[in-house]
Amino acid sequence: MNDKFDEELENIIKKEEKKSTILIKWVSSYDTGHKVIDEQHKELVNIINNLYAVMLDDTANKKNALLEAIKKCIDYTNFHFSEEEKIMDSTNYSKKDDHKSMHRQFVLQLIEHIKGFETWEPYSVYKFIHYLKDWLLEHIAYQDKIFISEIKKNYTGK
Repeated sequence: MNDKFDEELENIIKKEEKKSTILIKWVSSYDTGHKVIDEQHKELVNIINNLYAVMLDDTANKKNALLEAIKKCIDYTNFHFSEEEKIMDSTNYSKKDDHKSMHRQFVLQLIEHIKGFETWEPYSVYKFIHYLKDWLLEHIAYQDKIFISEIKKNYTGK
């Protein structure tokens, strides 16, 4: 990496280190009530926290570490979306097309963020990590809870 990237990222890191080395702390209010989906969401939180930790880490090969962490994040996100969409299809979730569209839009946004890494602008790394956090928590809080609530209602009548 170049010196300018290192210096700018170092400034971002100094500000972040004052907060915490964990970006997302899982709390029970994030639970949807579906064991498999909740476990996958927890793993996504762990992956995002790992990506955040890599950003804060002072290792010499930060670019490669970030690329590895980003790849893991994207791979697991694709796996999770695929699993969630299988559940939607098998339960005939009424808003599955809209929900799947949100997943596709998110993946497109990930690609756009990653394109910003071609120049390795430090703020783009920081923005990407916070975008992941904000999108995931909002998606869980609203979309996934609506989804799980409907499939539970359809199966239990409650």
